[in-house]
Amino acid sequence: MILNLWVLLGGVIVVCLAAIAAYYQMLLFKKGRQERQNEESLRSELAQRQEKNIKSIVILSRAVIEKQVTLTEACIRINALIQTLGLDTKVEEELSVFRQLAEATAHIPILERWKALSRNEKQKFERERESLEANFSDFVVAAAEKIVRKGILS
Repeated sequence: MILNLWVLLGGVIVVCLAAIAAYYQMLLFKKGRQERQNEESLRSELAQRQEKNIKSIVILSRAVIEKQVTLTEACIRINALIQTLGLDTKVEEELSVFRQLAEATAHIPILERWKALSRNEKQKFERERESLEANFSDFVVAAAEKIVRKGILS
């Protein structure tokens, strides 16, 4: 009788441990499934963000070709967007002119700092910007055409 009690108690303990193990296995399964869903969601969000950035680059490139925006402004914006894409080295090299002009004009004040400049200082910076844009113009337009017409980012 005591032996039966010990066997029964042992069986209860085994069943309880199995139930606890099953519960934790279920929690791990749910956590794994949730992590996979989160990863898929993040991948989808990243792909959407990259697609949006590519569309913005194409729009800016069209604006460059149609002379609707200064080359400096376009290069600053396009360069920033290109950095988010993680392009291969060859494509980055083909589009490096955007970075080059952005870097060449990075010292020119913008926004509030621009407003604080005197008229003479503004004119000096404008002349410098226009000179740099003239030097880079053909290369920037060629890179913009690669983006728009050849779909280099697609």
